[in-house]
Amino acid sequence: MKKIIYLQDENGNFQKYEYENISDLNEELKKRKITIGNNASIENNARIGDSAMIENNARIGARAKIGACATIGAGVKIGANATIEAWVTIGAGAKIEVGATIGEGATIGAGAKIGVRAKIGAGVKIGANATIGEWANICARATIGEGATIEKDNCF
Repeated sequence: MKKIIYLQDENGNFQKYEYENISDLNEELKKRKITIGNNASIENNARIGDSAMIENNARIGARAKIGACATIGAGVKIGANATIEAWVTIGAGAKIEVGATIGEGATIGAGAKIGVRAKIGAGVKIGANATIGEWANICARATIGEGATIEKDNCF
């Protein structure tokens, strides 16, 4: 069964491609400087920006959006309809739930968990193994320490 993926072109527009195996897109990925690691899985209708790096064993859900120059670490799981903006770094083994949004330039530490529909602002730094609850809103440039748990908004 063929899948559909959208890849960003040099003008910032997304072009639709059908594929059975991600290796079918090697030439298009190379043109756009997109790296997809071994055993990575990208579900139907995902959008991948220029120069994005998706490491080994990462899972990108259906209709998820990965911004330009984003780095998705090994074993990361990104849920359906999640949005990862440009220049985001997500550490190995982190989990981004369905519909969550990670703002431009944010850093999510290894093993961190971001809840359903949570919104992480631009430039936020979330430490390793931290947990952000469902629907939480973390304001731009906030820092959340390693292992911390935030269940509600931190914007006042």
